[in-house]
Amino acid sequence: DWLVALVVTAGVVAFKQGELADSGRAQARKGDGISLGGEAVGYALIFGYVAFDSFTSNWQESLFKEYAVTPLQMMRQVNLFSVLFAAAGLLLTAEAFEIPHFLAGHPDCAMHIATMSACSAVGQLFIFFTIKHFGALAFATINTVRTMFSVVLSFAIFGHAINNAEKMGIAIVFCALGAQVAMKWARQMTKGRTAGGATPVVGAAAAPKKTPPATSGR
Repeated sequence: DWLVALVVTAGVVAFKQGELADSGRAQARKGDGISLGGEAVGYALIFGYVAFDSFTSNWQESLFKEYAVTPLQMMRQVNLFSVLFAAAGLLLTAEAFEIPHFLAGHPDCAMHIATMSACSAVGQLFIFFTIKHFGALAFATINTVRTMFSVVLSFAIFGHAINNAEKMGIAIVFCALGAQVAMKWARQMTKGRTAGGATPVVGAAAAPKKTPPATSGR
């Protein structure tokens, strides 16, 4: 599983490098290149995001195992802190006072916000259920595959061009996942054949013999 996760990560990195190459060429044609310092800050932010995101799922997995909390309890506590953190930011920047005026001027936005909130809540239930029952590594693999499927669907629906590096990254991800599925299927088939042709265990208790019915002696 760790090997598959590493290969999938390598595929995503190859895809993103191809995407960055296209972006760099487009900006070079416009004469608006990215400075070396800006690029370094971008990579630092990406690595920080990956590090904190990896820590979060693994820490949640350890909490599930150590304290036997339920996915709903984990979701409640995580979102409680998120609400307090976001509220503090909104109050410090004074944006909290602009939100009612914005929603009053754009009533349709409230429905969109409610829809996204409901979808996010349902998605979090699946996330915490997956981490509790299958582990952080399985969740990371599922999340990466979901991202790649979203990218592929975006290319298919909107007709975006794909360069060779992006094609190679997509191929690496799906080949790694296909190999993982094939290996697990082969292991299941091997277990099934072994269980079907199992030999009796030495020393196992024998089945009780049936005794003939007692006669009356008449």
